[in-house]
Amino acid sequence: MKLVIFFFYFLFFIFNCSSQYSISEELKFTQYLIDNNQYRDAIFILKKQNTSEQKTEVADSINYYLGWCYYNFKILDSSEIYFSKVKTEPFYKKSAFYTMFNQAYQKKSVEAKTSLQNISTGTDSSLAKLKNLEFAGISLLEKDYQSYEARAKNFSGNYFPISQEEKNFSAYYSQLKKMKKKSPALAGMMSAIIPGSGKFYAGYKGQALASLMMVGILGISTAESYYRPFERSEKKGYKNAEFITLGSLFTIFYIGNIWGSTLSVKLAREHAVREINDQILFDMHIPIRRIFN
Repeated sequence: MKLVIFFFYFLFFIFNCSSQYSISEELKFTQYLIDNNQYRDAIFILKKQNTSEQKTEVADSINYYLGWCYYNFKILDSSEIYFSKVKTEPFYKKSAFYTMFNQAYQKKSVEAKTSLQNISTGTDSSLAKLKNLEFAGISLLEKDYQSYEARAKNFSGNYFPISQEEKNFSAYYSQLKKMKKKSPALAGMMSAIIPGSGKFYAGYKGQALASLMMVGILGISTAESYYRPFERSEKKGYKNAEFITLGSLFTIFYIGNIWGSTLSVKLAREHAVREINDQILFDMHIPIRRIFN
């Protein structure tokens, strides 16, 4: 009986060692592929592994590498899922910050704040400063200026990996606060009086000049066709065919210019905010790479 038990124990030992060795080699090869930007091949190898059958640290390594591969592929929803599964070091904190960043990039501000709140930095003051910076970035993305101001009070400016981003955030905050809320109705009224002036008010100076010239030329041509038909046989006034054609075009462009001016105010603001948001996300991302890579 003892011999039978020993035999099965021996088989289990051999099988288990072989399995762990295989996984270890697979992860080393995966790291090699990732180092050489072969993310698609790395994903193929990692997806063959069943994480539920692995030890926690092995499963975390697989999930971390998958999250990193998808992150480099810019497939952020998949990257978020795998990074969020990592629960142990040495990959936990890095994965947690990337989970938060992926969520912020996908405009999931509530989830990003929750993920950030759940990151335990312990006694590591550098990670605490990074965490504060990321909170400030999310507050700017949300245009929650009161929350940003509370976070900005903790900016030290003396921790190199984030000091430049702290300055940048202060500049974005000032730009956003100074950004005037222009009125679409006022832009429409301005273009009704002087074609193109509403777009000039919105900030589109080139389009304003083009609109003024187009509507102006059509208006002058329409008036000319009303008073001076090209041939004596043609009827004068509103019954003139040329007047009807030019008048119709003038009306379309005139009304279109007014409508376009009202929309241009909203578009100009969205464009300006989008540019600043892209910069905020960039400055949230750089310190994470700088600290963890």
